Amino acid sequence: MTDYSTDMTKWTLAGGGVIVNVTAKMNADGSVTLSYALDENSTQADLNGLFIDFGNNGGSISSIGSKANNMNGSDTDGDALNGFDMATVLGSVGGSDADHTSGTWTISAADLQKFGVTSLEQLATAEIGIRATSVGIDREGSVKLADTGEYCPGKTPTDDYPAEFPLSNATLIFQSTDETASLDKNGDGYIAVKIDGWDLGKLDFDDYEDAVLAKLADDLGVSEEELLGVILKGGNDSTLFYANGDDNPDADAFPSAPSGWSSTDADYWLDYPPKQGNIDASVVDVNYDVDVFMF
Repeated sequence: MTDYSTDMTKWTLAGGGVIVNVTAKMNADGSVTLSYALDENSTQADLNGLFIDFGNNGGSISSIGSKANNMNGSDTDGDALNGFDMATVLGSVGGSDADHTSGTWTISAADLQKFGVTSLEQLATAEIGIRATSVGIDREGSVKLADTGEYCPGKTPTDDYPAEFPLSNATLIFQSTDETASLDKNGDGYIAVKIDGWDLGKLDFDDYEDAVLAKLADDLGVSEEELLGVILKGGNDSTLFYANGDDNPDADAFPSAPSGWSSTDADYWLDYPPKQGNIDASVVDVNYDVDVFMF
């Protein structure tokens, strides 16, 4: 199965020309690691303190390390601040040391549970605060940034392809769009991308699909949303079309067959790939060798 990216919660904190991106991921022990960094489009700044208010309902902490490292009053956008539940020092306030611009902070499962947080989805309601000084080219500004987060669930695992398939080639079928029409050499309305040279033994194409799609998106501009399905050919086994998002090739709606096809769409996609052997080279629009992919 594919090693899908985990769920995360993210915050984008901005004000006074400073932009800080914060993401949270949950660890196996139930703790959460917050990663923070100045955005590449941010003005210069020295990050001094990171604050969190679980549930965005106020807390007893308004400063950390020193009185100057505080989130009193209002944030830079003018929104009132009413205290935080936890905080950590990120860097020094003022001074001539190097700017602190990125890092991580791990909060234990026990500390999260004190505030009723057991999931990243619950954590999205938390208000994150960032105190930053030495802001801007003149280094004389300061900001207080605060906002709630957004929960971003990871990709749902799928099992679209057989687990023990002696794959020799795979042909991905994409719906042609205005942006990719120039790739459609024979004008059949599809972009057929054939990948040859698989010599990895019996495998599960589920484990490779994400990497394949990422490279094809970069190279050709095709997207997963336009993927209709994949034709797999393995050794002497049957060649079959697997509709995207379905692990049973004859149980889901199939893409439309080309105009003039006299039977059903499912018949076309199940019968068009030869029962044994390669698909007709004349319908292939782009050819790859598997060695160009990073697995």
